[in-house]
Amino acid sequence: MNYHSLPIVTLLPNMGYFHAGKLPEVVHLSDPATDVMLDFKHTRACHVLTDALLVTANHEMTVGNVHALLVTNESERVQGVVGIEDILGEKPIKITQEKNVMYKDLKVTMVMTPINKIIGLRMNDIKHSKVGHIIQTLQEVKQFYALVVEDDIDSEEPYFRGLFSLAQISRQLDLDISVNELMTANLTQL
Repeated sequence: MNYHSLPIVTLLPNMGYFHAGKLPEVVHLSDPATDVMLDFKHTRACHVLTDALLVTANHEMTVGNVHALLVTNESERVQGVVGIEDILGEKPIKITQEKNVMYKDLKVTMVMTPINKIIGLRMNDIKHSKVGHIIQTLQEVKQFYALVVEDDIDSEEPYFRGLFSLAQISRQLDLDISVNELMTANLTQL
């Protein structure tokens, strides 16, 4: 096969570049739910392996500027989610005391929320929902995360399209929705 060279474009100083969509910094309860969803179609899904150390997961969150990571196996199949509260909260402290291990030796699998304990929401439902619906749903099931599922048109197999993280929503609402508030708050009070 013969290959031909492509036309060359002159690059100018101070040219801009394409930015992937990013979440709005401030949202309201009545804004579209997609404004608080980490959409894997527009943002690379940050993930960490199940046997990674917590310090590695913390580093990945910092670099990715996210509050939660997908936890995957070697085949990149989702096993669960680990969030900032799992890494910096009470869970690691309890484990270090109970198992008599150092924090630096804790692995993601010890603190993550396994896939069977995470709720799933359908993308078709998300498209017509508001931020308040997501908070209400997380509040009712007492969860920090929800994974968004969409069916692949070609294979008809479901895949994870996105992630809701209570910590991310709290940041965007500029409102601390902590664990205690999540367990006891009524959305009408927000």
